[in-house]
Amino acid sequence: MESNFEERAYYAACMIMGEAVWQLVAAGEPVTQEKIARMVVALSERRDDLAASIALSVLRQESSSTA
Repeated sequence: MESNFEERAYYAACMIMGEAVWQLVAAGEPVTQEKIARMVVALSERRDDLAASIALSVLRQESSSTA
């Protein structure tokens, strides 16, 4: 059961990050890790869900590992 949750959480996080990228591209904005994170926050303000939290966590881990 835990594996199913992990798969669903991964899929949900990918979906919200993809939506964030789509919004940036549609607006003609540069697609950077920081811009994606900001867009995920903006999108999550419209709905309270676990996917946004997971996506932000992944983005934070990536930025701290590249710093």
